[in-house]
Amino acid sequence: MIPFGLLGGFCDHLEIRITGLSEEGFSFRVPEKIEKAACLEICFFDFSADCYRKVQLAEKEREMKLTEETPFFFIYSVWTKNGEYREQVKRLVTDYDNYISLKLAGDDAYLSEKMVGYPAELDEVYAESFEEQKKEWFSCVGDGIQECRNTWEHKKWNITDFPEFELAITIDRPELYYDFLQKDWTRFCHDYWKNNFLEHHTLSQKRVTRIYIGNQFCHNLFPKKKLLFQVLEKALENNLAVTLAFTYIRDHLLEEIDELLQELEVWCQSREKEAGKDQEEIIVNDWAMPLLLQGKPHLKPVLGVLLNKRRKDVRLPYKHGIGNHVDSLAENNLNCGFYQNYLKNTLNIQRFEFESCGYKVTIPDGHHSLHLPFFQTNASQYCTLYACCRYGDRGKQELPENCPNYCDKKVFLYPKHLKMVGRYNSLFGYDEKILWDEKQLQDYLEQGIDRIVVNVSL
Repeated sequence: MIPFGLLGGFCDHLEIRITGLSEEGFSFRVPEKIEKAACLEICFFDFSADCYRKVQLAEKEREMKLTEETPFFFIYSVWTKNGEYREQVKRLVTDYDNYISLKLAGDDAYLSEKMVGYPAELDEVYAESFEEQKKEWFSCVGDGIQECRNTWEHKKWNITDFPEFELAITIDRPELYYDFLQKDWTRFCHDYWKNNFLEHHTLSQKRVTRIYIGNQFCHNLFPKKKLLFQVLEKALENNLAVTLAFTYIRDHLLEEIDELLQELEVWCQSREKEAGKDQEEIIVNDWAMPLLLQGKPHLKPVLGVLLNKRRKDVRLPYKHGIGNHVDSLAENNLNCGFYQNYLKNTLNIQRFEFESCGYKVTIPDGHHSLHLPFFQTNASQYCTLYACCRYGDRGKQELPENCPNYCDKKVFLYPKHLKMVGRYNSLFGYDEKILWDEKQLQDYLEQGIDRIVVNVSL
C-alpha cells in the first residue's frame, strides 16, 4: 500500500485514510458513517515537484459505496473514470516503484543520493578525532564558510557596533567543573578559547560575565552537590552571574532535586542575594521543575532548549522541498502570544533559551538567550555511547546507573560533510556560519537576543 505521507484525501472537510488504490478507483477508511459526500479530494505527492497534486471528484464523476462496517470504522469503495485521477495514480505508482527499487538496490546513502542528490561518496570521509574535527570547523577549513571567514578577517567585527549583549559560556561536564576550580578566572577563559581554536575570534575579546553550570541533556553530568557549591562560591568570588542547567527529571530524582533547590535557596539567602533581583537562573527542561521552584523567590525559571521544540537537523537541506519552505520552520509555539502569557503568568517563565540551528529562527518579543555554534538534534536517557562502550553494540541501550562517564574521552564521529557529532547521550549539529557571519549574529541581537551562550567546549 502507498504510505500515508504520499497519498491522502478528504471527504468534504473530513480527512480520510486511503487503504486501496487502482486506476479505476480506491477505497478509504473513516471513523464515522458518511451520510452524503459532496466532494472527494485526493492528494498525490509529486516527487519531482516536491508538492501534492490534488484531484477533486464531484458526485457526478464517481460512484461510492459502503463496503465494510465495523464497530470502529467504515470502509467505502469509490469508482471513477476521471482522466486526471488516472494519470496521477500512474505517476505515483511509478514514482513509488522507483523508490522501492532504489531502496532494495543499495543502502540508505545510495537511496538518498538517487532521490535527493545526497553526496554519498563523502560518507567515507571522517576526521581522525573530535579535536581534529573541531579544529577544522573553528579554523574555517573548507569551502562552506570561507567567504564569511574572509569577510571576518578583513573587517574584524567591532563588538561596539553590535547591540549590547551579555556573553556566557557553558561549563557542562566534570572535566570543566574541576578546571574552573583549579585555574584563576582569567586563565580559565584564555584556555577555554585557545583550546577550542577561537582565541583570535572577536567574541573572545569580550568579557564573559555569566557561566552555565550543568548539562541540559544528561542528568549524569550535573555536578555533585559538594562540587556544585564549590563552583558557585568561586563564581561569586569572581562576580559571575550563574545559570544552573538542569535536564529532564526522572521520577526517582524528584525528591533529591527538590532538596537541592531548597539548599540553593538557602545559599542565596545566606549570600545576601536580593530576591527578585539577584536571582540564580534555573533552566527548565521538565515541567516538574516550575512546581519545584514555587516558594523559592531567589531561583528564577528559564525555559530550556529541550522544551523549546523545533525541527533541527543538519540533513534538512536534503529533505524533499525543504528549500522552498524553510521559512515555515522559523517559528514555533513560543511565538504565540497566548502561550507566552501562560508561561509568564502561570509558571513565571519569561526568558527562553534558543539555539542557532542552521536556519533563521524568529525570536519572540522579550529578553532571550542564543546558544551557539552547536545545536542539539536529539537526546536519549538510554545512552547509545554507554551501550557501545560497555556492550560493543549501540542498540543495547539502557539507563546508565553509576555512569562511568565514557563521554569524557569518547564521542561518535560522523562524516565530515554532515557537521555533526555524537556527544554523551545526544547528537549535535554544528551551525557553520554563526561564528563568522556578523549579519546573522547582529540580526538575532536586533530581534531581542540579549545573551550569547557559547558552547564550543562540547
